[in-house]
Amino acid sequence: MTRSLQFLWDDFADWYVEISKTRLYEGLKLKGEVFNLEGAKSSQKVLVYVLDVVLKSLHPFMPFVTEHLYHHLPTRGENENKMLMLAKWPIQHGEDSTMLKRDEGAVSEFELFRKMVKSIR
Repeated sequence: MTRSLQFLWDDFADWYVEISKTRLYEGLKLKGEVFNLEGAKSSQKVLVYVLDVVLKSLHPFMPFVTEHLYHHLPTRGENENKMLMLAKWPIQHGEDSTMLKRDEGAVSEFELFRKMVKSIR
């Protein structure tokens, strides 16, 4: 459980949500123009996906809180469970998975940025 909470707080909330705000704001309409709407939608999908997996992982330890938060996630379709306690356990996808693609160049660039910010703090 500690690892899941550490990921949720230190990595997801502290870094990814904050970094995603720029892509989300670019998707807003400003004076009738739309800026990078596709990037904003992509960022939203990743945020919801990661939060969904984290809630499923934490559910055995925090059932009431995670169940409540799960019901506020955007609808994922008719076939999705209405209750978190009945949802399928998250599985790790293989290298050939199309769920989330990993860009190694972006990961290394982000880690460099992250180290720089931590050293400044």
